[in-house]
Amino acid sequence: MPWGDFAYQARHSEIAQIVFQQVLTESTERFNEYIRIIRALNPIYSVDHQALRGMLRAKWIHELFPRYEDAKAIYDSATEIMGDDAYLLQQRANYERIRPNGNLPLAQALLDKSRQLEPSDSTIVHTLAEVLRARADAADKKLERARFRREARALLRSITPTAPSARYASVTQLKLCIDEVRDLLIDESSTDRDIDGAVRDAERAFENAKQSYPGDKFVLTAESEFAKLLDDHNRSFEALKRARNSNPRDPFITSRLAAMLMSRGELDPAKTIVEEALESNASDKRLNFIYAELIRAKKETLPEDLAYFYRRAFTKWDQNYGSQFWYARFAFESNDPSKVRESKEVFRHLRETPISYEDRIRVQDTIGGLSNPKQFSGTIIRVEATHGFVSIDGRGDWVFFHETDVAKGVWDHLSFGTRVIFAIGFSLRGPKALDLRLEAAPS
Repeated sequence: MPWGDFAYQARHSEIAQIVFQQVLTESTERFNEYIRIIRALNPIYSVDHQALRGMLRAKWIHELFPRYEDAKAIYDSATEIMGDDAYLLQQRANYERIRPNGNLPLAQALLDKSRQLEPSDSTIVHTLAEVLRARADAADKKLERARFRREARALLRSITPTAPSARYASVTQLKLCIDEVRDLLIDESSTDRDIDGAVRDAERAFENAKQSYPGDKFVLTAESEFAKLLDDHNRSFEALKRARNSNPRDPFITSRLAAMLMSRGELDPAKTIVEEALESNASDKRLNFIYAELIRAKKETLPEDLAYFYRRAFTKWDQNYGSQFWYARFAFESNDPSKVRESKEVFRHLRETPISYEDRIRVQDTIGGLSNPKQFSGTIIRVEATHGFVSIDGRGDWVFFHETDVAKGVWDHLSFGTRVIFAIGFSLRGPKALDLRLEAAPS
């Protein structure tokens, strides 16, 4: 560093945490060293300020220092250096939220102060919504729980879709829906109508999240939790069946009931209730998406059929990114050149969606399936510094590949005209070659 000290930076903060834990194994020694480092940093300098922010993350503090007194002393020391800093207040509040028996009213007060300092910071708003959700869970009275959840939802609605915390806000909204349904299922005084309404609201939220953030692991985890909750309470299944019988066209009740039937291995009954809903509401985008998702679970479904129903599940260019992705993915396999061109157009559009880079590049499916992808052969048509393009035999088409998608030891043997074999995967950025290998081993 310019002033002569040595410093090491890990590519990922969790790696730094592991190293710190392994070097300083004794808790008192670890605490003293942490305090020493914090007091030695000067937040006026950008490098020190960045280091302080990393060291004060609530999750890190909670894992490194199990004793509340140690964590409090660390935050107190940081306050002496940084004063009333919005990020410090937010992390201190988040620490109170995640520690056992944390002081949630204090966390809320800290976040209110943090918001006064940084009113446009969506991450602070999201943290406050999480604290309110925790306060609702901890409340004994039904009216209190309802009030805290109502306040949390209002905060989440204020976060714009392009904000950095928008994806996390969407997941918190899903958690609030799950909390509401759970309360109703264990409350013997709740009616079928109460349960139906809460499930419908949850299903609407899950659909929006899956469309806006297709393949997101946090959304999928929340949905798995929701599905398990409903499966564990037979009361919910019976209530949904009665609700569906009274209104077969309802896409949200139909969707969740079909999902529950699928989880029980009853694919044909699930398919039947969605088909019946489509008969009276054929243009409903939600129902078409549900049906496409359902028949995708049946391995023998043709790509043309899947593309047909996914195409009916969005309007060009709405925010149903999940439907658009799956349509483009299956249209790419079409023998109709116009469908293939449309597939590429959709993928070009999806590259500009307000989704994190990590989610845009995640491969969500391959031709033939993720577990047993179909193998293609082709010819290298161009190689750049870190990527290239390969033509696909029999298609007159080509796909992109990155050096990380190339088998070990093969990259240096690639040049124009090289014959290769590969799988084809799909992310929101479009099709790409995977596990690219030479047709014959290099001599």
